[in-house]
Amino acid sequence: MTNKTIPARKDCPATEKWHLSDIYATREDWQAARDSIPGQLDDIQSFRGSLKDPQQLLNCLTKQDEM
Repeated sequence: MTNKTIPARKDCPATEKWHLSDIYATREDWQAARDSIPGQLDDIQSFRGSLKDPQQLLNCLTKQDEM
């Protein structure tokens, strides 16, 4: 078995890096998305105890995907 380590981003070739601007156009867009997570977690928590209902499970998974 070979011991592999994950290289630092700066050591990876550009062809193997994500183009982060494809996800968030600006750092401010990323920060806004990050800052919205706590409120979205509260929305996810509201499904607690109701996931045995298929529609509620779908609603929860949809909310998770949106987050």
